Amino acid sequence: MPFELKLPDIGEGIAEGEIVRWLVKPGERVDEGQPLVEVMTDKASVEIPAPRSGVIAALLAAEGQVVPVGTAIVAISVDGETPGPAAGATAREAAAARAAAPPTSGAPRQPGARTPRSGQPAPPGPGPPRPPPPPSPRSACRCGD
Repeated sequence: MPFELKLPDIGEGIAEGEIVRWLVKPGERVDEGQPLVEVMTDKASVEIPAPRSGVIAALLAAEGQVVPVGTAIVAISVDGETPGPAAGATAREAAAARAAAPPTSGAPRQPGARTPRSGQPAPPGPGPPRPPPPPSPRSACRCGD
């Protein structure tokens, strides 16, 4: 089954990115680290590199499309693996195959939850906000008023 590269969390507070330009085509061989796509966020324009060597099985997002962080944007048939149903598929066919597949995890993903690159769920956040500090003794003193 092809490896699906998801739009990474490019920077703090980035929720989505626009696919500006694909630098590869389906069927093209890529090496690890080779730039695949140019993505523009509200803060910067960056090139996303291939995380693995292989052959581009499908482009899963179109140029000009705005995709949320964590959305699969390209499928790569990784060297040494057997190509799956997405090999040579169009973006529409690959998206339909993904939609028909059962979820990979039993727990639904919570909106805004971030997943580290290791694929493990993110640890709980810092907790509820802290109350404001008490007023300083100087501002609390009404001496001489």
